[in-house]
Amino acid sequence: MTNEEIYKKISDTYASEKGKGFITHLLRSFFPVNKAHYEFFKDEKKQYKCCITGEELFTKEDLFNITMTEEGKQALMEDFKLMAKSIANGDKSYTHPDSLMKIKEQIKPLAVISEQSNKCLSQQAFEQLQNFYMSEMLKGNKHINWIANNERAKEVVEKGKKEGFVNNKKQEKVVHKVMEHSTLKLGDFDALKELRKKLAKQENV
Repeated sequence: MTNEEIYKKISDTYASEKGKGFITHLLRSFFPVNKAHYEFFKDEKKQYKCCITGEELFTKEDLFNITMTEEGKQALMEDFKLMAKSIANGDKSYTHPDSLMKIKEQIKPLAVISEQSNKCLSQQAFEQLQNFYMSEMLKGNKHINWIANNERAKEVVEKGKKEGFVNNKKQEKVVHKVMEHSTLKLGDFDALKELRKKLAKQENV
């Protein structure tokens, strides 16, 4: 599928009553982007298929196993030899030789996963999901913006716990409410200091 087709599928799915819940789950699970990562070791209980495109996916372990077969290692060595020869001869038009094509034909997209979901995404689908997320926020989609603020609030609460100024449920609620209705960013330490002051005032009420 092309990027345009993937984006349209995400948009069309979100537009349906049932699909809206599914896309919401993905947005909450995979964003902010630090929640997402490539699957390294293969879990035999998992089905590695992109939940958007339906294509089969690889783990990094799968990729390693293919490139480290005798055929794969030989193809890579041939590739390196030709690349070194091309560089030595001043040939800047070097492209991957046919020796690598056998490996490339076997390789599938890497699985992008999140600990908060049992779904997998291809890198391409993940990027288009992010594009959809950003685009809808810029359009002023109230639901999408609420998701973004809500997830940001959760992260700031966790940050506050680590920083030592969120110590109980009351403080969690205050921080969460402030962040849901602000434009503050997780990395904004000045904003965290302001939150500390507001919490202090709350405690004195």
